Amino acid sequence: MVRGVYIQRNGSERMTLEVALARYLSDITPTKKLATQRGEISKAKKLIEHLGAG
Repeated sequence: MVRGVYIQRNGSERMTLEVALARYLSDITPTKKLATQRGEISKAKKLIEHLGAG
């Protein structure tokens, strides 16, 4: 409870970094300039490689 308001966190507690990055890339990245999209995709792939899937 924060300030008397219950926040449901079940979904976010089970979400992996890989899933979060994939969701960001599909929902947010397409709204950005092409050069920014390429950079974000590249960085996301590197994060997944180094931190692992799962």
